[in-house]
Amino acid sequence: MSMQIDTLAYGNRLRHLPPGQKVLFACVLLVLVLAGQPLVQWSITAWISLWIVAYANIPFSFYAKMVAVASLFLFASLPALLIEITAASHLPANSLYAIHVSAWAVYLSKAGLEKAVILFSRSIASFACLSFILLTVPFAEMMQVLKRLRVPTLICELLMVMYRFVFVIWEAAAQLYVGQQARGGYNGIRAGLKDAGMLVRMLFVRTMQRYRQLSIGLAARGFQGDLRVLSLTHYKRSARHEAEAVLGIVLLAGMELWMGGYL
Repeated sequence: MSMQIDTLAYGNRLRHLPPGQKVLFACVLLVLVLAGQPLVQWSITAWISLWIVAYANIPFSFYAKMVAVASLFLFASLPALLIEITAASHLPANSLYAIHVSAWAVYLSKAGLEKAVILFSRSIASFACLSFILLTVPFAEMMQVLKRLRVPTLICELLMVMYRFVFVIWEAAAQLYVGQQARGGYNGIRAGLKDAGMLVRMLFVRTMQRYRQLSIGLAARGFQGDLRVLSLTHYKRSARHEAEAVLGIVLLAGMELWMGGYL
């Protein structure tokens, strides 16, 4: 998935737009998501998804897979908000559902459900905004935007190295996993746990080897503490996209104000 994300970022139909405008657009929507109410957040999710799938021509199946993976992590955190435990004698009257276990009660609270709904809508909308940046702005161009914003060079270089090693670790893990399967690995729970531990150990060794190779390669090319990124892309502003972005943001902000939100 990591390699495909990078490929789509370089080949999407919004590639010709200035990266600074795309980052600004997503960041403004992200602020509205963090300050807005669930209806506004779901509206932003639908609208930014339209930009990703229809305007940028990102395959819907791939985008849906990204959202599904993020939702799995989100669902794993929801039980902590939904489920509460208390003494049976102190069970709130507004509990939606309760299971009594001896002198204790495990129940689903109305307040917890409301918090879970707010958390889910805000998280999905935030992920959609960040996905727009990830799928339409190549990482090298993102570094240029950060440098124009006066982000310290050290932070930019750390981000670049970390981004590079995401691909390195992903590729190494995939190769090791296929090799283990070819040798009859992951046959049963006990063997699977043993093979998983071996994969982690081998992955650490492989990653350190690649890091050492990267360090030697940078030194051989005269690295002096500054990774310079050049872009040969000629950007073109689109009046139509700019007008839609401004109008949409104004309408969303107006919706939030009309609903009595934080804005």
